[in-house]
Amino acid sequence: MESLTTNLIASSSDFRRQQQAIVDEAKAKGQAVAILSHSKLTGYFVPAECVEVIDNAESLSMGDLALAKALMEKHRKQLDSLSKR
Repeated sequence: MESLTTNLIASSSDFRRQQQAIVDEAKAKGQAVAILSHSKLTGYFVPAECVEVIDNAESLSMGDLALAKALMEKHRKQLDSLSKR
């Protein structure tokens, strides 16, 4: 099996059947979802927010990137704590 760049994985059939749940999980975790067909990688679903961050990263300095990463982690922790209530 190929090396994947994410921990989120869905089969193509699961993605078709449960698309909204998988998309919601990807957005919540800020990660791409690897889509597999017959145990082979066919592609990635990448949330729009992640693509926007990548697009904007070209114009940012290293300090800006570090700040953005810290803010994303802070918001992710806040969302996690809210979802556990």
